[in-house]
Amino acid sequence: MWLPLRSVEEIQSFLTAVGGFHDGALREFAVSTETYVAADLSTACPDHLDTWARIHLQRQYQDPAAFELLCRGVSHLQFTPTLDGCNSIVFSGDLRVEDSAFRLTLEYLNSPMRPPTQEMLARIAAAPPPGLTLLAQSIEWRPIELTGDRLLYVAPQRR
Repeated sequence: MWLPLRSVEEIQSFLTAVGGFHDGALREFAVSTETYVAADLSTACPDHLDTWARIHLQRQYQDPAAFELLCRGVSHLQFTPTLDGCNSIVFSGDLRVEDSAFRLTLEYLNSPMRPPTQEMLARIAAAPPPGLTLLAQSIEWRPIELTGDRLLYVAPQRR
């Protein structure tokens, strides 16, 4: 069952339940729209903001150890992964209402997985900060029973 986040109190309760996203993993996200090309090759496009995002996160704590966000009416999505050789642990995150839109942010720890070289430190310093920023008209969430390496949305071919 999806739990809507409508009020400041509901948002604060959610952030408390998920530990502010600390020590989490952005396991996967999927973006979709209601726009499509029909069999006759015409385009069907709704007259409203039709972009959705579903986000699957896991964390190193119970209750919930995994959860999903459903974001409707997405008007902005920016994702910057960590550099090769750096971890992708979510250090912190936030969810708030700004100008009648929900703003979700996730920030990565982004530390080197091995003792860093001077070159690696320079690359980290020069790179944009990794993380995710999303603006949406509404956000709902639900705890899920899915930890480990299994994916919820997509199953890529293994190399």
